[in-house]
Order: sequence, then structure tokens, then C-alpha cells
Amino acid sequence: MKYAGLATSMFFTLFIMWWIGSKIDAYIGNEISYIGLLFMILTLFAFLYKIVTTLS
Repeated sequence: MKYAGLATSMFFTLFIMWWIGSKIDAYIGNEISYIGLLFMILTLFAFLYKIVTTLS
């Protein structure tokens, strides 16, 4: 039960980071959401780091 909400939390956090990044990309004028993708990758690595440090 310790990790029951982890997938949901990860999904919503990734979505929020993509949304923020796409807004920044739209402000800058990028056609492809580079910053949104970068934010999602960084968030994914942060979640994976959190899982690894918690389990070890």
C-alpha cells in the first residue's frame, strides 16, 4: 500500500510538467514542445531516482 498512488501521482505530475512546458514553448514560439518534453524527462528521472533511493 506504500506505493499505491505512485502511478497516479506520476501521471498527473508528468501531465502538469508537459502543460507548463508547452505554455513556455508557445510563449517562446517553438512549434515543437521541446521544453515540455525536457520537463517530462526530468520529472521521470526524478521519480525513478525517488523510487530507487526509497527501495535501497
